[in-house]
Amino acid sequence: MELVQTPILGAYIVKNTIFQDDRGFFKEIFRKNLVEGILPSSNFVQENHSRSKRNVLRGMHYQNRRPQGQLVTVFSGEIYYAIIDLRPNSSSFKQTFEITLTSHGDYNQIYTPPGVASGFLVTSEWADLNYKVTEYYDHDDERGLNCLDLELDIDWPEVEYVMNSRDQMFPNLCDIKKEDFPFELSSPY
Repeated sequence: MELVQTPILGAYIVKNTIFQDDRGFFKEIFRKNLVEGILPSSNFVQENHSRSKRNVLRGMHYQNRRPQGQLVTVFSGEIYYAIIDLRPNSSSFKQTFEITLTSHGDYNQIYTPPGVASGFLVTSEWADLNYKVTEYYDHDDERGLNCLDLELDIDWPEVEYVMNSRDQMFPNLCDIKKEDFPFELSSPY
């Protein structure tokens, strides 16, 4: 496992070593003793699995009162993943980062610290994602940004997006009220 810092403070892409032979492959996807000094918010309390079909665009999701750190792993398929730093006290506040994550390539994981919003577009027929999160899911605490907001400057691949109505109705970044930004945690970032 190798953690590669992104331009977003505290967000890392993960490069896993894959061991392959004629039976298949093996790779470690999480090893606490390798990440605990680098990811101070890696006390994971819940794990989730999602499956989405081609052209599904989800996001940009975040939590307000109890922001989640997330370790996202692509178990099958490929996605175009985007994040934006919504922590007002961060030196990378309002910066975005994008990457293609794939189950069969060098990068199939990303860690985002609490206070960073994320979204993804499925670019394969199907994609299965696993999320390890540092806070329990709370529907009433979930927030979102319009992932097609031009101010975010995300270079989404141009396809006919499949989105749910909730994600379509999220506000643009300029319309987010101060109280809807993630609660500021004391953080090493």
